[in-house]
Formats: sequence, C-alpha cells, structure tokens
Amino acid sequence: MRNWPAGSIFSSVNDLSRWVIALLNEGKLDGQQVLAPGLLTQLAAPHTPVPGTSSHYGYGLMSAVDRGVRVFQHSGSRSGYGSLIAMAPEQRVGVIILVNRTGGSLPMTAEKALALLLPLTAKSAEKAPSLALTEAEIDRCTGVFAQGAQGAQRAELLKRDGQLWLKRETQTLAVSKTGEGRFTAGSTAFALVFSADGKAEYFHAGLRSLRRVK
Repeated sequence: MRNWPAGSIFSSVNDLSRWVIALLNEGKLDGQQVLAPGLLTQLAAPHTPVPGTSSHYGYGLMSAVDRGVRVFQHSGSRSGYGSLIAMAPEQRVGVIILVNRTGGSLPMTAEKALALLLPLTAKSAEKAPSLALTEAEIDRCTGVFAQGAQGAQRAELLKRDGQLWLKRETQTLAVSKTGEGRFTAGSTAFALVFSADGKAEYFHAGLRSLRRVK
C-alpha cells in the first residue's frame, strides 16, 4: 500500500512527553535549551481555517479556544495505530494518547483528561440544530469524494426519497444540516466546501479533506 507524503514520526509516550514538556517550557528540558524559544507559538500560529469549525491550522498544529482555554492539538493515523497530542500552553498542560488501532485517538478520554486538568467553562447542553435542506441544496451536495489517486478514503453523498444520505464504507446514514456548510450523519460531523459553480468540491471530516471526483 502506498501513502501520500506526510510528516510522520514513530515514537513512544515517554519520548513524546519529553517533546511536549520542552515545547511547553520555551524549549527547555532538564535545564537545557533543546528547542528554539517560541517554537510552539510558531507551530500553532493560525494560517488557515479548518472547514466547519472555529479551529485554525498552523505548521502541524491546530489552534482553537475550547470552553475558554486555548488548546493546540493534532492527531495522527497509520494502519494499526492512532494518536492524539493536545497542549494548553497557558496552563502548561499536555495530554498524549497512543492507540494500537487504526485511526484510534480516544477523543472522549482526551476530553475527560483535559477537563480534569484545565479550568474549562461548563459544557453547553444544547444540541446542534437540525436545519431543513431544500431540494436545491441537496442537489448541490451530492457527489463522490476521494483522497488520492487510489481513493483509499472515499465518501459519497447521494439523494434518495428527497433526503441527503452519506455512504461511507459499509454504512449509509441520513444527513442533517447543522449550519452553513456543516452537517452530521450519525456520529460523523463533516463540512462541505463549495466551488464557484455552487457544487460541493470538498468533503472535510476528521482532519481529512476529500476532493470531488464525480
């Protein structure tokens, strides 16, 4: 199997902990300057918005304000493993998760760990609204989206009985609109980026963007 170019590393929780400690301490580790001061700020500086969210992408890190606290994070995935690193620079808190399952990042575990360590404001009990989709909007969204020439990552949005559906792997789920360009299907939240002709050009979910192929 071939992979697209990526800035991957293979490491352990202990080594990643030392990396995060140095980042959170202006490059210092065990009393020595091992990284350039201000490196974390440079890596997380917002350069482009992440579709469908309030987050921004920098140089390998996403930045967002989560319930009143600024958090930098990134997840990773290869066949057989998944990972997540989250850092709150003002509180000098870091959470590292490694999972021996493809794409695993234990988001609920990370959320609980951050809630125990950070002064987060109360979580809103409000559910995302479900907005009506017109037939014209459904037609704009339909299409097949894939990543790379081999199409290892693939999603299809289709129209059936006046409803928009998401077909991915072995599941076909009804789609609900939650905002401008934002949708949910089951537990999957995704965003669509539309081209100048009004049709959906990109399907974005879980830090992956799939381009329309048909």
